[in-house]
Amino acid sequence: MIPTKAAMISRLGKEPHLAVHLDSHFAMAYQPARLVQHDSHNSPASKWTSLSSCDTISAMPAVSFLRTKLQIPPLRPTLVPRPRLIERLREGLTRHLILVSAPVGYGKTTLLAHFAAHTDLPLVWYTLDPSDNDPAVFFNYLVTGVAARHPGFGVATRALLSDPHAATQVEQIATVLLNELAEANSPLTIVLDDYHTIIAPPVHATLDLLLAHLPPHIHMIILTRADPPLALARLRARG
Repeated sequence: MIPTKAAMISRLGKEPHLAVHLDSHFAMAYQPARLVQHDSHNSPASKWTSLSSCDTISAMPAVSFLRTKLQIPPLRPTLVPRPRLIERLREGLTRHLILVSAPVGYGKTTLLAHFAAHTDLPLVWYTLDPSDNDPAVFFNYLVTGVAARHPGFGVATRALLSDPHAATQVEQIATVLLNELAEANSPLTIVLDDYHTIIAPPVHATLDLLLAHLPPHIHMIILTRADPPLALARLRARG
């Protein structure tokens, strides 16, 4: 069932068009032929492990950083400008979340890199890979990315991550991170690229908590090859 607010906007990459519909709480980009209806009975979010039950994490290890994961991908010289898509992304930033979900080859990363190159908004880019299924890695990259825009950011969150008992404090760490984002008090867009590489329930649950309580000036754009197990129906209902 395609939402009534859906609008075809352009062709993306070498494959058929994406569509973007703007809900009252989040914007969602999807490939119409594989749109999955989200509801309380069938949504993957209903199968989640809550943060309070994420007791399978053995430790929060020291994290080494690959700086390129926090760099915006360079634009290709052969890039075809897509101003209508860029404008739809700008419109979507009135919501907390933009979800861009389409198979490989549709140009998701290229589109967002183009958007990033043509916006004055502060933006954090985080390209995920399988190593980010560790909550410690996820938190540390996220904090480091934001700190690049807001020097001194994340002191309290880093202190919790360094605690030997951090593995049992995932919900507390997420709460402290949210408070520090609120205190930053300036607009920021966080791009999570290749989110389909995340399969760990604790990371999904962490992101779910962050999305549910993001400060008004913080926005997220998630790029993925398949709809993630996030509580999208709940975000719509809160609209």
